[in-house]
Amino acid sequence: MKALDAGLASFFQHVVLNDWLAQKDFIKNFNKKRRYF
Repeated sequence: MKALDAGLASFFQHVVLNDWLAQKDFIKNFNKKRRYF
């Protein structure tokens, strides 16, 4: 069970980190677009 828990924790960490990076990217692109208007 310990290995499974570690795998799940690392998986969730990976998903959350990717989500955060995607959001950061989205905000960056949004700010870039906003400059043109």
